[in-house]
This record gives sequence, C-alpha cells and structure tokens, in this order.
Amino acid sequence: MAAIAVVGLVLASCGSDSKKAASTSAAPAVTTAASVATTTASSTASSEAVTTEAATTEASAASTTADTGAATTDGSVAAPTGDPIKLLGIGNVNGGGPDGSTAHGEVYAGEQAAANAINAAGGVNGQPIQMDFCDTKGDPNTGRDCYRQAVDGGYVSVISEVNTLGYDVLEAGNVPSIGMQLVTGEEFKSPMSFPIVAPVSAGFAQAAAVLKADGKKKVVAAIIDVPSTGALADAVKASAEKAGIDYDAVKIPPTTTDFSAIVADIQAKGADSVLLLLNDTISVGIMQTADQLGFKPTWAEVDGVLSSQEISDLGPIAEGMVVLSATPSVFDTSNAGVVKYNKEMDAAAAAGVKNADVRANITLNSWMSVYAAVEVMKTISGPITHDSLVTALNAATDVDVQGVVPPWSPSKPLNSAPYLRATGGWLYENVVKGGKIEPSGNPPINAFGG
Repeated sequence: MAAIAVVGLVLASCGSDSKKAASTSAAPAVTTAASVATTTASSTASSEAVTTEAATTEASAASTTADTGAATTDGSVAAPTGDPIKLLGIGNVNGGGPDGSTAHGEVYAGEQAAANAINAAGGVNGQPIQMDFCDTKGDPNTGRDCYRQAVDGGYVSVISEVNTLGYDVLEAGNVPSIGMQLVTGEEFKSPMSFPIVAPVSAGFAQAAAVLKADGKKKVVAAIIDVPSTGALADAVKASAEKAGIDYDAVKIPPTTTDFSAIVADIQAKGADSVLLLLNDTISVGIMQTADQLGFKPTWAEVDGVLSSQEISDLGPIAEGMVVLSATPSVFDTSNAGVVKYNKEMDAAAAAGVKNADVRANITLNSWMSVYAAVEVMKTISGPITHDSLVTALNAATDVDVQGVVPPWSPSKPLNSAPYLRATGGWLYENVVKGGKIEPSGNPPINAFGG
C-alpha cells in the first residue's frame, strides 16, 4: 500500500531532528466545504487546509453497514443528529515539497467514502462521522502542524496518515492514529500507533523471496541514497540471501535526473528483476530510460511507490510489474470487502468526492481504517473521545475490518523489534495487467517470513 509515498515517506522520516525543530508554518486552517471538488481552501495561503466534507446520505443509502444507527418506525435508518465524531486524515495531497513524497490526495477519498456510508446507516450511536483531511504539502514542519491540529482541534483519532513526523505530539495529547502504513521510525514504536496491515518495510524485505518464487534469478535493488534507507536495504539483502536469489544493489542520489548510466549499471549486473526503493519521480525516470535502451526486466515495487495513475500512464513499460501490497488488489472481486469498497467509492464519486474515481490499495486501506475505528467505537460505553478510544483500542480483539483482511487485534501488538506496534499482517502479490494492478493468483505470504 502507500502508501505511501513509500520511499518519499522514508525520506521524510530520515529527518528525525525535524520533530525537534520549531514549526515555521501557520497553524492549519479549518475549511468547511460542501464538496472538496468545488470548494477552495481558506485565504491563509501559507497554511494547509483541513477540509471538512459534508457526508452524502443519499449516495450511500445502499450500504450494508449495520449496527451503527437506530431504525425508524418505517424501517429506514434515522439520520445521525448528535455531535460529530471528528477524524483527521494527514498526508501530502499534491506531492513534492521538502520531503519529496509522492502525491496521495486519493487517501482522503477512501476515508470520506467510508464516512458517507456510515453516516447513511445512522452514524455511530446516532453521532455522525466528520472526516477531515490536513495537507502536509511534503513539509515536515507543516506535517507537525497537522498533528497539532489533531490534538487541538477536538479530533478523536488520526486515520491512515501518510506522514511519520509527529507522534510525540499525539502522545502528549493521547490521540490515537489508526491504520497508518507503518513506514518507519515513530510509527513502529509509539503507543499512539495502531496499524492494521503489514509494515511497508516488510513488503520490501519479502520482495526478493517473491521474485525468487516467480522464477527470477537475479534481483537488483535500486535504492535512493539517503541515510534512512540503509536499514531497509540491509533487510532486502538479508531476505534475498535467505531466499537464495542472487542480489545486488545500486544507490541513486535523490537529485538524479539522467538515468542512463544507472540503467546501464543495473543491466551490467545481470538483473532480470529490479526492486524500486525510490520515490515515484525517479522510479518513472528509470523505467522509461530502461525502455528506451531496450532493457526490459521485471519491475517490482511495494504498493505506493508509484500511484495507480502513474502505473497506468507508463502503459506497456509497466506490464508485468510485481506490486506487493498489504491489502488485496482493489480489483479482487472474490473479496467481499473489496467489492463493498468499490461500491462505496462509486457512490462517493457520484456525490462529487474528489479522487473517488481513483482505485488504489492505499485508498482501500484508508477506507477500511475508518470502519475499523468505528467498530472499536461501538465497544465504548459513554462518550466517544480520544481518551476513551485509546482505552478501547488497548482492549480490542478480533475487530471486523469489513473482511478485507483478517480480523484485527490492536490490543495485541507483536512487541518485536523493530515492529513493536505491528499486529501481524500479510502481503499480497499483484501484477500489472493492462495498466491495472490485478491479483497474481498466488496466495498471500506472511509479512514476517513465517
């Protein structure tokens, strides 16, 4: 999944000193909008907007969500009227910025689609979900302001964030973060971190074994040359050695724009497969350059390095690309949760939710993270607050995540370094076919190699 802006986020996390720096940006402005697609941000141009989108009851009336609201005498579900339960998504909407992370504005669409459907089914004990989103703009300081907004703005939880700097802020405010993609650093260990799916770095580490099982003989990892990728590169190498596949690596400076020499080096190493531990810009550049030079290896990534649109735009160059994700493919019609996700994304798109027409594993993760949070909220007797939600999360087991992945037990983290907060997880192998990330047909593998 990414993601995340997977490697872009690894880059963000390498600035661990950033969380100690004072923020230089204004506090996030809260914007209330009828639709993200038609409403602009506040007039404070220097600050990122937290967008509130009105949930559309009609668009999701067919949702099968149950046990969230009260039925009326005519059998319909009463519209939620209580105080809103505020949830906040955090991520880089348009890409770029100081941390170089990939654009993932579609994450909010998944969150909003779930909120719309839940509200159409009566909300949570008669209270509506208010789903907001804070744009980090790829700036660690702005990202920290988003976390401050989560604490100071009355939010019950952060949902499926894609920015790793700010968990100390959440810890100080006792505000949980549910459904992040576990890239590195703070997410691995913070008591406010409640991941649902397998860590992104576990996906990279297992990629060599997957390629070996697919019949590949030599994998070369293309790694962005920043300090934070060192441990990840070591994990990939160790996994390759364990799997018995020949392995090598090339390091690529983050400012590289001419990829000819790099591609020649990869080809000279005898690679028949290339694992991309890069951001999207460099990944696209390398793949296009390789194609121009007639070099056609099997490309591999962990979901989120490239967006679904970028993969589609690459056309035949990406055909056959292996994509490892922590959730099933969004085109897996055998998974009831995935079918429900697509139905509710269709409804959100019809209601005007921006980017709801984009289908990607990262939006599937954000969609099911809202549902997971709601399932835990249902166990709370009394007011639903950030404090009561943290208590409930630390007691919850076998939480329904709409059948997308096995039930989730946030109260039972592995407590095994480095993934102290991970609760387990599986990796799903997908293959690009006709510009879409389709299921490979192979069974999922344990993210931790067991």
